[in-house]
Amino acid sequence: MDTVRQAARQQANGFTKGTSKIHYNVSIRTPIIIFPLHQTSTNCLIAHLGEISVANAFLSDENKLVTKAKALIKNICLKSEMHHEGQLQTLKLLVDVCLASFNKEQQNQDSD
Repeated sequence: MDTVRQAARQQANGFTKGTSKIHYNVSIRTPIIIFPLHQTSTNCLIAHLGEISVANAFLSDENKLVTKAKALIKNICLKSEMHHEGQLQTLKLLVDVCLASFNKEQQNQDSD
């Protein structure tokens, strides 16, 4: 029984020392939030919080494993809608704003 336990422990240690390759590509559409001027008002501020996406990729470069990760928030919009003398007036405060972050990490590859 001790031999089995020791073999399992060594195998578990091998998993933690190795390079993990978990690929992900996730995209989430955020809600549109409407802030009325007051409870019965048709005048409002509209916030579209955009689309959030994260992804990664793996590349082998000689004896190194290169992990590239990307996070992106795109299509952020903010506008106000006001009714004045029966006419709808729209003021775009932010239009299609995009925020991005990129990361590159290198690790030595283990010879399996």
